[in-house]
Amino acid sequence: MNLWALTEFTLREAFRRRVVLLAGIVAAAFLALYGVGVWFGYDDLRSSTRLTGSERTLVISFLLGGGLWSLNFAASLLAIFLSVGEISGEIDQGTMHAVASRPVRRMEIVVGKFLGYAALIAVFIIVTTGTAMAIVGVITRYVPGRPWAAPLLMLGGAVVLLTLSIAGSSRLSSLANGVVVFTL
Repeated sequence: MNLWALTEFTLREAFRRRVVLLAGIVAAAFLALYGVGVWFGYDDLRSSTRLTGSERTLVISFLLGGGLWSLNFAASLLAIFLSVGEISGEIDQGTMHAVASRPVRRMEIVVGKFLGYAALIAVFIIVTTGTAMAIVGVITRYVPGRPWAAPLLMLGGAVVLLTLSIAGSSRLSSLANGVVVFTL
């Protein structure tokens, strides 16, 4: 058993627990509501005669920023909830004993889980932020400068939380780790 097999097992476990399905449903519902909000907000913005072109662009960028902020919060929560009880929960349930009894290093177990969850979070961020930017682009014709910057920063923040959560899971109980990482 190697690092990539453990990463694959982590991804399979996330699909089996329906985490991916639920995250997709919640993200789709949010993006649908966001699209409706952008539609009506832009409709009001177009009918306003008091705003200049640059002020309209600023308001549209605020619409996009608000959506990306919400998606950043969702990605952070996803990172925490995926990994908060990963190591300690598997030790409590006894599944870690089955995995650790094989010739595999502890580092491979932890890094494999980290890579699996990081891949899931990266896909979540890419799909949701790309969709939010597409919604704003289609409705308002606004394309932000450096559209890759926000998703990259969001991924960095989520990976930091994922790292802290997995590290805390090896030392703290699931509840204590959840409180610490969620507070951060």
